[in-house]
Amino acid sequence: SVPAGSYGLTPAELAAIDPSGIGVNPDVISYLIQFPNVNSVGSRDNINIGGFRFNSPVSNDFKTYIARVDFNLTADGNHTLFARGSLQDDQIVSFGPAFPGQPDQQLLLGNSRGLALGYKAVLSPTAVNNFRYGYTRIGEKFSGILNSEFADLRFIDELNGLDSPDGGSSTIANRGRQLPAHHIRDDFSVTKGSHTISLGGEARFTRNNRASNAATFNTFSVNPSWLPNVGRNTRPGSTDCFVTAGCTAVPAVQSGQGSLWNDTAPNLLGIITQVNGQFNFQIDGTVQASGDPLVRRFAVDEYEVYLQDQWRMTPTLTLTYGTRFFVSSPPWETNGNQVVPTPNLGNWFELRRTLMLSGLPVSDAPRLAFEPGGPANDARGYYAWDWNN
Repeated sequence: SVPAGSYGLTPAELAAIDPSGIGVNPDVISYLIQFPNVNSVGSRDNINIGGFRFNSPVSNDFKTYIARVDFNLTADGNHTLFARGSLQDDQIVSFGPAFPGQPDQQLLLGNSRGLALGYKAVLSPTAVNNFRYGYTRIGEKFSGILNSEFADLRFIDELNGLDSPDGGSSTIANRGRQLPAHHIRDDFSVTKGSHTISLGGEARFTRNNRASNAATFNTFSVNPSWLPNVGRNTRPGSTDCFVTAGCTAVPAVQSGQGSLWNDTAPNLLGIITQVNGQFNFQIDGTVQASGDPLVRRFAVDEYEVYLQDQWRMTPTLTLTYGTRFFVSSPPWETNGNQVVPTPNLGNWFELRRTLMLSGLPVSDAPRLAFEPGGPANDARGYYAWDWNN
């Protein structure tokens, strides 16, 4: 119904205003009649676009499992094993359903886990060896319902909840990471008189697996702001209206309410005025299919060794000294999705600074180029190994 003091356009009148003469798009009408009736004041004019409120129960689930094992390999207890494990199984509602009866728009799933193994050997009254292995894996996923392309009517929530509740494109996407880390360590100590000598080492291997479809779908929008003159070409009473007869045959839009017309009524025409293409490329240059998640796997390896002595010089004074060496690999992308600049960025910026101080244009600096890098491409990495640690 048309509120008192307002004027409701007929389909024929809207067709007369439409520069193409088509008028109401039947697909838009078929789409809009599926929405529930307005029951609340919305954020727009509350005549053409209103609000809808409903109760949505939130069910979050938190589960954690823990286990431990201790075992004596020998009766005297000189050789022992232990194991510790934990598993997290969480489900948290990030965004509830867009409308009643629909699934949650996005869940945060957590399945992080950890494992620790150890073997202790008392080799003699003065010699002990400790071996440790640790595995920690961070696992989290934002499980959203975004699984296809769709055409969005601006200022109106998408019927199936495919658009973002807070205006961003990633909130209902499927995106997550698994970050496993393997940690191996061994320590040996022996006591000789007043000296306790220890030596050992460790290695850590970390991988960061990431996947997301947030930036993989093309987007389509019936966006009145992208019509000529920001929608004024279809606004009755506007001097920009192309179809003079159609625009003057009905009452003019009230002064000061032009943006309400521009942002709402042209939606009925169903003109897709804004298209954003998402193009992601494989290493060989082929274009990835729309909707296929972007998968990346980053890696870093770390190594450390040490040697130390604890010298009990007197009953009340102990001196500890030693040496330690640590080295870490430059991080790299294991699937070859990695490039490195030529020349080196540090050298390039230094050259630009030198040119500036000399009064020469920065255009004299060489152009930057990027080429495949990293071990997966049998090429240099972001930087070289630093052995001076």
